[in-house]
Amino acid sequence: MADKIAIQVTAVNNDTAVVYGAWQRYGQSAGAWQPLGAVVAPALVDPPADVLRDGSFIQLGAALFRRDWLARVGGFDECIGIIQDVNLLLRIALAGGTFQPCSSAAPLAYYRQLDGSLSRRSAREFGRDLLTNARTLHDWLLQADRLTEARRQVLIASYAHIARASFRVDPETFEAAYGALTELTPNGRYVPTAPRSLAVLAQLVGYRRAETVAARYRDLKARLRR
Repeated sequence: MADKIAIQVTAVNNDTAVVYGAWQRYGQSAGAWQPLGAVVAPALVDPPADVLRDGSFIQLGAALFRRDWLARVGGFDECIGIIQDVNLLLRIALAGGTFQPCSSAAPLAYYRQLDGSLSRRSAREFGRDLLTNARTLHDWLLQADRLTEARRQVLIASYAHIARASFRVDPETFEAAYGALTELTPNGRYVPTAPRSLAVLAQLVGYRRAETVAARYRDLKARLRR
């Protein structure tokens, strides 16, 4: 938005690494470009974990970065193909950078996505980047001995999403995410919380087999609809 920077500058103090605000998706509806869906207002209480928490995504257009913090962490990691934005925010958080919310009456930026957008070009690459970010947080928490229960739940949710998304398209990423889930589960036997049918099946035959059954069931439904 035209006044985005002016609004966010008022929230900056000497300790702020990132100022962030509300954003909204922007797409085509009824043949016209317009705001779509709800306004997203991230709220980071525990930045290292919240950066990966579902619903806390900071859209870069709605953020303002202190230049010396970008230099301190080396900017974007160009080895990551798609989710460089979350990775950058995560590395700033792990380095001790502070995140300051900035309230506004309207979204500070709009996020336009197309079918051919970078974030949608490859489900396989997207899943691997998600795994890289989750593993970065996981390793840091273990090395720093800061794996609280709340942070463990964030990691479980992240790895669970990766496992489900990668089961059919990238077995290697699925196995890595599944291994992390078993590591984070007290008894080493991970059972998803949703959907309920998958959770019940996983309790009976194990998570990996449950995903196999679920995939075959979806294939059968798809054939019957043809």
